[in-house]
Amino acid sequence: KSPVNTSILCRQWRYIWTKVPALDFSEMPGSMFDTKLPVLRQIHVNNFVDKVLIHNDAPYVRLLCFCLYECDFLGDPAFYLMSWLGAIAKREIQEIHVRLELGREQVLVPIVLPGRFISNEKLVVLKLS
Repeated sequence: KSPVNTSILCRQWRYIWTKVPALDFSEMPGSMFDTKLPVLRQIHVNNFVDKVLIHNDAPYVRLLCFCLYECDFLGDPAFYLMSWLGAIAKREIQEIHVRLELGREQVLVPIVLPGRFISNEKLVVLKLS
């Protein structure tokens, strides 16, 4: 009886995460993946963020946070961040936090925010570091 109940519960809750209004893609510095495989790690991070943003269809976003440490982006980090922000720009967002540390040193990454963020009346907090 228990596996049947669990199976029913799983089906009911399977897609509930697509309505979650807080998207926090934060990691603890030095704790996520084996540093010997930075390319593989970054492919996983990029794919995960892409898929969550594609499937999440909450009408508004209370919090959007990208805090990634020791990132070795495959290509231009600004490209990934701007595509992630662009994917969610059509929704009302209240709070955005962005922190990227590339490799072992902090590198300035020029980011151009979509105009929709600047004119968003619901945006209360914008933290870029």
